[in-house]
Amino acid sequence: MLANGSKQLNFETIWPIANGLQMAPSEPVRLTSRMRSGTGRKAGNPGVFERPGLFSSFIYNTCAILKAAYRALPGKQEEILMGKRYLIAVDLEGAACVVGTPFTSLNGSSNYAFACRQATREADAAARALFDGGAEEVIVWDNHGQGVNLDYEQLDSRCRILLGTGYRSRFPLPEGRYDGLILIGYHGREGTPGGVLAHSYNSVSFQGHTVNGEPLGEMQIDAAFAGKRGVPVLFAASDDQAIAQARESFPWIETVVTKQASAWNFALSLHPQAAVEAIYRGVTAALAREAEMQVYTIREPLHLSLRFRRADEAAAAQLYDRARRPFASPDAYTREGWLDQLEDLFN
Repeated sequence: MLANGSKQLNFETIWPIANGLQMAPSEPVRLTSRMRSGTGRKAGNPGVFERPGLFSSFIYNTCAILKAAYRALPGKQEEILMGKRYLIAVDLEGAACVVGTPFTSLNGSSNYAFACRQATREADAAARALFDGGAEEVIVWDNHGQGVNLDYEQLDSRCRILLGTGYRSRFPLPEGRYDGLILIGYHGREGTPGGVLAHSYNSVSFQGHTVNGEPLGEMQIDAAFAGKRGVPVLFAASDDQAIAQARESFPWIETVVTKQASAWNFALSLHPQAAVEAIYRGVTAALAREAEMQVYTIREPLHLSLRFRRADEAAAAQLYDRARRPFASPDAYTREGWLDQLEDLFN
């Protein structure tokens, strides 16, 4: 307990203020005890701790105010007391030494099993960096294809794992507050020149799409879903083309280039272990700059334009705008219209 005369503050009070100041719960206690005893005075600066009682009172009063606010928020106490929480979103194509094979999807290639192992190692490196940086909870989201790709036993055992398919929306973030989004193994958007396995959700059906007139890839869409929950983007790891796109959209983030892309199935890659080590360092650097990280958003209502590969698929697509009217067809391959919100992209 932290005492101030006859007054005492318990752990329920210390934890919120310590968490808010990014301290361990014991640090305010230790600091106040030093201030009260006068220890820790710097040589040559005798005035630093000359009035320990005043500082102790300040700490006590601050804690008391926070305690009152804490008690005045029914149903929010658990969220206030919770430590930092992060989401690691994991795709496969952007991992080191992943290039697939020609004329088939990554899942059908001889490179798929390795891609799953390497994406797991890269996600684990990010998770370890987050835990070492003080994270209370890390959720790893396996979001490639049907959502069952990673070697879950090789992830840090403290992680929780989102996996599978059938969720009602694109971004299945559990309820609660989250402090940051990490993007591992994502790829460039459809049409990226020389991008390794570059596509936007469905490379078989679509040539590409724009949102509010801008070509956006899966990184931007997922980051925008996180942004609607107030979750900032902290870090991304992928090939150089995808990272260039990430930096255009999220210039504040830390990044790691896992490989230099030259063609759909060709790249000069980091060694898998070198990529893992670089990702650990990159996420650690992102945490050191966490106060600078920002939320990425897409303006709503939003205008969507989809460019199909086949004219017959474009004509047959059942797409409706915010007024429940069929999407317009400015040409044989394109459908476009206005949607109320980001979630409508996947409804």
